Amino acid sequence: MPSDPYEIVTTGAKMECTFGFLPGIFRSTHDAVFTTGGFSNAATADIEAYKNIPSFLICTHPQNSFNKCVPTPPPGPVSAWQDTHPAEDSGEEILLVRSCTTCMNGPGSKINFLDSGQIGPAIFKVTNPLEEEIAEIEAALEELEPGTPEYDELLRELAALKNRNTDFNTLPLGSKMDKYFNDNISEARRQQLSDLHRELVDEYLENGELSHADIGEILDDLRDMDTLSDVEKAYVWTELADNKEEGAWIFGVGGDEGDYVINNGGVNPDVIDSAFFNGDATQVHTVVGFSDGYHGRMGGITGDNGAAEIEIEEHEAGQGAPRWMGIPRLSPNEGDANASLATVDAFRGFREDGFDEFADRWQDNMLAPPEEVINVPTGTTTTVPVPVPVPVPTSPTTTVPNPPTGTTTTTTPSPP
Repeated sequence: MPSDPYEIVTTGAKMECTFGFLPGIFRSTHDAVFTTGGFSNAATADIEAYKNIPSFLICTHPQNSFNKCVPTPPPGPVSAWQDTHPAEDSGEEILLVRSCTTCMNGPGSKINFLDSGQIGPAIFKVTNPLEEEIAEIEAALEELEPGTPEYDELLRELAALKNRNTDFNTLPLGSKMDKYFNDNISEARRQQLSDLHRELVDEYLENGELSHADIGEILDDLRDMDTLSDVEKAYVWTELADNKEEGAWIFGVGGDEGDYVINNGGVNPDVIDSAFFNGDATQVHTVVGFSDGYHGRMGGITGDNGAAEIEIEEHEAGQGAPRWMGIPRLSPNEGDANASLATVDAFRGFREDGFDEFADRWQDNMLAPPEEVINVPTGTTTTVPVPVPVPVPTSPTTTVPNPPTGTTTTTTPSPP
């Protein structure tokens, strides 16, 4: 059973870093005014490397090439800890399981608690008013019939509260996101969301295939569902991604069976997989779930040094694996690199502003530019890009070159 995010942290709490190799044990050393369960309450003064924050053995951040982990929280007069509790302890705010900090040696990293360190039968925590409201609504939903207006109205209220109570920037995108889903969405609700995923897919499925244009429509459908929290929408998207079929990566090796194929219909040409001998490994990196260990982790790497972008370019567009691993690739794959970069950008949008921003960035990056169908005089139909508006001439007469002959033609616009 995971610790409640609002439990008070004490000495002995287990910690981890996004790019750490192993968890470590936290130790509180400040001058405590009071204690919890016989241990010193952790406070914002407990921010020193090694003394309070442990080493996580090895740093796996792309720019550090598996060097020794040296946790380095940001300096300055403002506490490096985030999401602390306003109650004062020796002049400092106290730390909760939800509290976290970053490491300057790994841009985009997050150092957080896995538990509170409390070991007594009585667990001490602070009150979160939003959590209490959420619990009340969830209890009320159990007494109502699903699908009724009263039930749906409570679902809308619950989704809004959950969004307010979620710090999207601290969500563990990547391999740990499955555990987060399981811990924060009940089993019954996960089944409802899985059923919803199938309903959305079946609405657009044709001969066992979905196009990228269909995926864009599904995102719009999800965006409009105000009875789902943003985390629940992310779960549905992950179900969509995890159940797609992936062809063999190279020489018939690799890939996954799935319930449907995602084809290139409506896709941005720049993100189409172009690997040599890659055959049918279509769109492995355009439709990716939030629990994907590679892209999810990259979605947490930020900073001006572009470490994520460098690793993706090395992996997808030339080197195969990151350069420090020394594993070559058979050929460059710019389309795959572009798809990975676009996916990471969409994940970063989710961290910054929730599911709507994720959907916006995915559609902007992955879908072909808008087009319109024009009927030509012969009765045939052709698809052309939407024309760019041409500025209205400022003078009554404009002289332009005649393309076929190179001669000059004078044209006079009709009066308005």
